[in-house]
Amino acid sequence: VKVDADPDLKTGVATITVRATLHNAGERAASATVKGEVAGLTAGFRSVSVPANGDASVTWKGTLNSAHLWSVRDPFLYDAKLQVADDEFTAHVGVRKIQVSGTRLLLNGNPVHLNGANRVSEDMKEGLRESDAIVERDLSDMLADNMRMMRIAHYPQTQAVLDFADRHGMLLIPEAGNWNFSAWQMADAGIRARWKQQMQEMMEQDWNHPSVIAWSVGNEYESYTQEGRDWTRDMRAFTLGLDATRLITFASRYTGDAAVKTGADEASQYCDFVSINVYGDYARRFDRAHELFPDKPIFVTEFGKMGEPGLHDPQRIADITEAMTAVKQRPYMIGASLWTWNDYRSFIRGTPADGIRRWGVVNTERERRDSWKVVQKLFETELP
Repeated sequence: VKVDADPDLKTGVATITVRATLHNAGERAASATVKGEVAGLTAGFRSVSVPANGDASVTWKGTLNSAHLWSVRDPFLYDAKLQVADDEFTAHVGVRKIQVSGTRLLLNGNPVHLNGANRVSEDMKEGLRESDAIVERDLSDMLADNMRMMRIAHYPQTQAVLDFADRHGMLLIPEAGNWNFSAWQMADAGIRARWKQQMQEMMEQDWNHPSVIAWSVGNEYESYTQEGRDWTRDMRAFTLGLDATRLITFASRYTGDAAVKTGADEASQYCDFVSINVYGDYARRFDRAHELFPDKPIFVTEFGKMGEPGLHDPQRIADITEAMTAVKQRPYMIGASLWTWNDYRSFIRGTPADGIRRWGVVNTERERRDSWKVVQKLFETELP
């Protein structure tokens, strides 16, 4: 089920569109009727014949007067509940409008300048299991640190993460698994088909969450190549074909590359807002990205410094302060997402001998470093 809510910000009236897709696993065609309620409105669908071992979709539209908008300050949720035969679908949905206007990101018509952090889904005791209790613990601490907008990781998230974000007014950019693809990989038909499958699976899982404001089509792939530009153009079209209600971006590390002379040389030209991974030399590199794409908002999907093993981290504090000062001085910057909120274990090249990458404002035991308090102050902002 996909529930879209499109509010008219002048009249307060929202158009609710619900598409339900039914699957028939039987050997004979079967007729079915979906019934239910969305945002207090009775949803009446026409009966549909679903072919044997096949799918069929039905759509319903309704009008919600005086819609209560979902926002960072007021994350109001409506209930959606649909039934067909013995199956039931439930969700909590929000009515909100996300837009880009020039170099501004707008939520319900209000400019957004918010910051956050990438969170590595890894716990020293539970590993990657991601129990609801761990999600609640971690995101509560992130929220206390004024982390509200983020490309939260390189991979699909447990639903508990998105549920928390929905309830507490956090803005998320989910990302499927194009991590550092080379040009030949992005040109490969098999890789393209597999990525589309994975992207669609993630989107179908996440697209009813109002906290999701954009889809990312990858991280640090070779976006300065023709293959990278083709990938971004094509995957933008593919993604919008599944969900036209959200923005498209990807995390680029090539806006400062010598091969990129103009915006036409880099794949961010196909994004609604430019996302960049930047480590050091912040002011100059932000300005360079703006020179390439002067009419687009810029979001920092990664910044930070791997630093001191203890709780005192003056080098990290200095780096974060430099970055956030540069962000706040530039009106075209819409926010930044720190790498990372937490320390984590890894096998990647350059990891210390104990296997722990110390990028976080909290360590693996979730003890707060000195930088946690500094980030809390630097990330303070007016909520839209």
